[in-house]
Amino acid sequence: MTTRLPNADSAFVDRAKITAYLLSPTHKRGQHKAAFFRSFGFDLNDWEVLRDAFHDHAKTNVVARVESTSYGMMYEIVGRLVSPDGRNPTVLVVWTIRNGEDFPRLVSAVPS
Repeated sequence: MTTRLPNADSAFVDRAKITAYLLSPTHKRGQHKAAFFRSFGFDLNDWEVLRDAFHDHAKTNVVARVESTSYGMMYEIVGRLVSPDGRNPTVLVVWTIRNGEDFPRLVSAVPS
C-alpha cells in the first residue's frame, strides 16, 4: 500500500521558510541547501517556483516515513523535485501536520 501526504492539496509553505532559509545564501544552516537548490535553477527572486515544486512533490510522491511527535505527525517524502533546469534532483521533504490542524506544513528539505 502506498501512502500519500494527507491533505496535500492544502499544504502550506511559508514564504520565509524558502526566502530566509532554503534559498538564503547567508543563513548559517540553510546556505548549503540554498547553494544546492540554486544549482538547479531555483532563485530567491522567484521563490514561488520552489514553493510550487514542493507542492507538486508532495502530491506526486509517496510518504517514505511517518513519525508521531508531541507536536503532531511528521511525514518524510523522498522523490524527484521538478526543477527549472530540468535535472529534477531527488530530495527528502519533511512535512508536519500539527495537533489540532488538518493540513501539512513544510518543515524542511534536504538533498537526498
